[in-house]
Amino acid sequence: MKQQTAVEWLIEQMPLGIRKTLSENGIDFQQAKEMEKEQMGYTKEDVLMAGFIGEINHFDTKHIVSLLDEAKQYNKTHGDK
Repeated sequence: MKQQTAVEWLIEQMPLGIRKTLSENGIDFQQAKEMEKEQMGYTKEDVLMAGFIGEINHFDTKHIVSLLDEAKQYNKTHGDK
């Protein structure tokens, strides 16, 4: 199961009528999701895809993924601060 972002969760919590009203008044939920993704940085999946399509070499892909795994474990152990 894909982990939900804060924006996705918030949109899901809104009653449909409110979402529709906000959309009609120029609120672009897709843009909010894209902005959130940009602010979060690269995911492990982003790095793996970049390696797969040749944007980064195999060694760098493995190294970056290893660092992301270490950071995730550290945050899980010590909490996001």
